[in-house]
Amino acid sequence: MLLSETAKITMFDKYIMRGGFETLQSFEETCLEVIEMVGLIVSEDDFNDIVRGTIEMTIKGRPDFKLSHDDLIS
Repeated sequence: MLLSETAKITMFDKYIMRGGFETLQSFEETCLEVIEMVGLIVSEDDFNDIVRGTIEMTIKGRPDFKLSHDDLIS
């Protein structure tokens, strides 16, 4: 098992212990859809890191602010 996979599972465990209700598979599917949508090619390590980061941001409730369209083009 890759170290990045262990880190991903550990982060998912923290998410569940804090009352999370999504499955690890749903996080992975969402990340995979976005990666495919933007046309990235990532290794398994990088994919695990992206999923772990997504779960971590979900735990922390980020982003703390929402960007509007005007913020993105300025």
